[in-house]
Amino acid sequence: MLERGLKWIADFQIAHPTFVLVLCILITFAAFNGAMKIKSEANMEKWMPQDLPVIKTSKLIRSIFGASDMEMVVVRLDPDSTDEYAIYDVRDPEVLKAIDRLELRIRGEDHVYSVMSIVDYIKMYNGGAIPVEIEGVKQIINAHPELKEYIASDYSSTIIMITTDAGADQNVAKRLTRNIEHDISEASFPSGIRADVTGIPSLISTIMDLINENNRKTTALSMIFVLIVLIVSYSSIRWGLKPMVPLAFGVVWMMGLMGYLGIPLNMATSAVTSMMIGMGIAYGVHIVDRYKEERAKGASIDDAVERSVVKVGSAIISTSATTMGGFLALLFGSMPMMQQMGAALFLCIGCSMASAIFLLPSILCLLDRRDEYAS
Repeated sequence: MLERGLKWIADFQIAHPTFVLVLCILITFAAFNGAMKIKSEANMEKWMPQDLPVIKTSKLIRSIFGASDMEMVVVRLDPDSTDEYAIYDVRDPEVLKAIDRLELRIRGEDHVYSVMSIVDYIKMYNGGAIPVEIEGVKQIINAHPELKEYIASDYSSTIIMITTDAGADQNVAKRLTRNIEHDISEASFPSGIRADVTGIPSLISTIMDLINENNRKTTALSMIFVLIVLIVSYSSIRWGLKPMVPLAFGVVWMMGLMGYLGIPLNMATSAVTSMMIGMGIAYGVHIVDRYKEERAKGASIDDAVERSVVKVGSAIISTSATTMGGFLALLFGSMPMMQQMGAALFLCIGCSMASAIFLLPSILCLLDRRDEYAS
């Protein structure tokens, strides 16, 4: 029954290769729209089961008290500074004034509940003003030993602590991190001093950037490496490209389905496109090799396509079904991130199979018929 179905598919492609190609192109355009809907998921809370006590407690704290995340800015001596007049002590009043300016800007940001640093205590113990000379700062710190918690023992760095609820929403976390980085650039720290932001929102923002960058880079490199191997194997750029073209369509289809189904890019699913290229190219290679073999035996284009689809296609469907079944097991795990990876891998194999069986034979028909007509 499977072979009869594949024979019907092959006959349809042989009779209407242009229609099949146009249809696949239209599907790909629709998939592009879905791919644009894919979101990066960098919030580690969402990677775990939402019914865990630790997750429930975190949500409870956030709902009652608002701020439950800590963002920090480390103000320190710049080790790369070559300025001989650079400041060598973060207790310098010029550094404290810059911190004060930075705090004022950060307090105006959305989702910021409080900002605290050593400057707030120094101003409190000095009548609301920062001392003009560094000796005045030293006297205040020596008189109040608890302030040493905010400053390194060698006076090379100090910290600004920011409470926020930005960690609950990764887009808010990313926006807050970028705003704080902009505030740092506008605070005008003196020469020899640098400020760096870190904390949960910054970590989430960095993970988002890494996921997107990693997905783009690994997908491109996978395509290039696989194409090089195919060109070398076939000793032909043209034959090397033939199994790659439908696979590229399949990658877009998979990304589109992920977008429509709400499967995000996270630490697990960001590698699926590269895995698809590595695993899915085999299906196209099998069909192309069988087609070349049949043509070498003297078969016509139509007969070679039909035999390739019917004989190789049945094996491809069988192996794909077993692989997809194995990946479906991940859907029954308790970790949302692993469930999403299982769904993405399921789509990965399905789209690879579909592009090889439904699109590649039409491409072979069109190209070889064109060559025969030209000759």
